[in-house]
Amino acid sequence: MTTAEFSVDARQQGLFLLPFGYSGDLRVERDGKEITVRRTSEWMSVVELPAGHSDIRITARPRQTTLRRTMDAIFIVLLIAIAIRWVSVRRRLKVKCEEAA
Repeated sequence: MTTAEFSVDARQQGLFLLPFGYSGDLRVERDGKEITVRRTSEWMSVVELPAGHSDIRITARPRQTTLRRTMDAIFIVLLIAIAIRWVSVRRRLKVKCEEAA
């Protein structure tokens, strides 16, 4: 299991934005007791926290973590490929414009 732990001191009751996207197998505990994860969008989720100090423990299955890291890596590679292609096309257009002038 992959685990992340946070300590939060809140002046008033509120929502704690989890630092990663929503996953159905995500388990969140506050002070040792499991709490409900609320999905805000595909990329964000939150948990409700009371005022005062809270120790948060977030646990996810490694399969899900590995899948997310793989998807992130693919996305980054695609962005780099698009950027390289864009620069290449701009250079070709610039050369053609200079030749035409």
